[in-house]
Amino acid sequence: MDDDGANQRNLSNSPSSDTGPSWSADGKALLYTSSKEDWSKSDIYTINIETSEQLNLTQNANRNRSARWSPDGKQIAYSSEVNDKGDIFVMNFDGTAKTNLTHSPEEETNPSWSPDGTMIVFEFIDNDSNNEIIRINADGSNRVNLTRNPAWDVYPAWNPVRLVDKDNDR
Repeated sequence: MDDDGANQRNLSNSPSSDTGPSWSADGKALLYTSSKEDWSKSDIYTINIETSEQLNLTQNANRNRSARWSPDGKQIAYSSEVNDKGDIFVMNFDGTAKTNLTHSPEEETNPSWSPDGTMIVFEFIDNDSNNEIIRINADGSNRVNLTRNPAWDVYPAWNPVRLVDKDNDR
C-alpha cells in the first residue's frame, strides 16, 4: 500500500491466517507465518514484493512461527515446536541450514536479533508459566536470563542503533 493507505493489495492471497510479517532489510521481501498448506501446523514463508513469488522455508510437521530476519538479511531466527515445545532456530534466508540453538524442554518463542546480528533475545516460558527474557549469542552460546522475576516478560525487542556523526551533531 502507499504511505497514505491507498492502493492496498493482498500479497499472500491465502484463505488461512497469515501472521507475523517481517520486512527484509532491503524492503524487497516479506517474511510471514501461515498454515495455508495444513491447518494443524504452520510454516514460514517469504514473498517477493515485486513478483508475489512465495517460498515455504520450513516445510516440516512442526508449528513454526515468530520469524525475524537477521540485520544483514542472511539468516532468519524463528521458533519451531519440537516435542510440543518451541525451540529457537536459525536458518539461512533460503530455508537451508536449519539449526536448533536452544534444545530446551520449555517453551521458547518470539526471537529478536540484536542490531549487529551477534545476539538473539527471546521469550522463555517455564513449567510454572512464568515468562522470562533470555539472551544468547547468535550461535546459541552464552545463555543469560535478563529478567529473573515473577512478572510476565514478553515480546522482547532491541532498540535500533542510532549512529551519530559527532562532527555534524547528527
